[in-house]
Amino acid sequence: MTGNSKSHAPPRRTVAAPNRSQTSARIVQISVVAAAPGKWQLDIEIIAFKPMSGGTFSHIGDVVSCFTFEAMDQFDVGDTIAARGEFIGSAQSGVYQLRSLVRL
Repeated sequence: MTGNSKSHAPPRRTVAAPNRSQTSARIVQISVVAAAPGKWQLDIEIIAFKPMSGGTFSHIGDVVSCFTFEAMDQFDVGDTIAARGEFIGSAQSGVYQLRSLVRL
C-alpha cells in the first residue's frame, strides 16, 4: 500500500463533563412530574448566569428545561428565582437540575 490513504472515522459526540452555575431566572412553566414522586419540571428564562465549573450551555435570554426534587408549591409562574444549576448531558441535548432555589 502506498500513499496516505488512511480511513478516518467521523468524530464521536461525547457527554459534557458535569458543570455547575449560579443562575437567576424567571419561571415560565412549572408542573409536577406524575411518573416521579417529588420531581418537578420547569421551564425557566435565564436572567443571569455565573459559571462555577465546566462549560457554559445556556445564555441570558434562553428558555431552558429543568427539573428539581425540591418542594415547589410556594413558587408560581412569573416568579424570579436564584438557584444552583447543574447541566446534565451534552451541548446538543441535556437538561438542568436545579438545587437550592430561593425567590428573589
